[in-house]
Amino acid sequence: MHTMRRITALMGPVLVFSFLALPGLLTSEEESEPAPAPKPKPMLEVGKVRLFRTERRIEVDGRIAVQNRAIELFACCEGGKVHESVIVLDCKPSNLNLALLLLGFDDGGQVMEKVKMEENGKIVEKEMPVENGPRFFGDSRKPVGERLIVTVQWTDSETRKPRKVRAEEMILDVSRQKTMRKAGWTFTGSRWVENPRTGKTEFAADHTRTVMTTYHDPNTILENPLLSGGNDELFQANGALVPPMHTRVTIVISVPGPDEKREAAEAEAEEEKESREKGGDGKKSEEPRKE
Repeated sequence: MHTMRRITALMGPVLVFSFLALPGLLTSEEESEPAPAPKPKPMLEVGKVRLFRTERRIEVDGRIAVQNRAIELFACCEGGKVHESVIVLDCKPSNLNLALLLLGFDDGGQVMEKVKMEENGKIVEKEMPVENGPRFFGDSRKPVGERLIVTVQWTDSETRKPRKVRAEEMILDVSRQKTMRKAGWTFTGSRWVENPRTGKTEFAADHTRTVMTTYHDPNTILENPLLSGGNDELFQANGALVPPMHTRVTIVISVPGPDEKREAAEAEAEEEKESREKGGDGKKSEEPRKE
């Protein structure tokens, strides 16, 4: 029932009822009694997000925003941290999150709890996710949720040939002088927070415009699963591969295959081994950073 509550919060009960009429969008335990229906369309749109049900694949268009500089995000939406993000997507964050939930992907089931913390010299109480990965910006705790693969497609401006690479290949790990380890991305589904001005509960990613982060962020939708996500000075755009600024691209989110799952497990094990040998955990600071 967790997924149904998240979907209802994002769509509203009327739209949820409409989507339930399309078989195969939700897992069997969340579907009501199956009823005869017309053959569903292979592709649905949630705003500007394209959802392919049979392949369990999502596509979103965007543009290159950063080609060769330090980053904390791989992708954001307009109005977000464009100067620190490789790609700016055309969609609304909550529409992407909704599409992921509609395909049955697991966002880890965040549990929220009021936590006291220091801010500007005062002790304040904030609602934060607990026992479910990063609690604050740069927290080295691993995010919890389903692991997904993200690839980027575009047409080369010189050869006019199509290009397709893993998102990690477009990110450089400056400590290793190699591309980011291919561990995939964890679907965390952002969180719901109270707007102090209105008192209303809002989807955090719609406010921050954050979609995919290399630096751990409790507000993001897709998160770097590695311990290195606790370091905001570790990653930069891979200028040797990232196409020119403003190039139109499409990101594709999909389910990892057996080889990709094995590669991700090896990447995590390798990083954890290196971290133990160095006597660290991959993060730069224990203190929460204000955003």
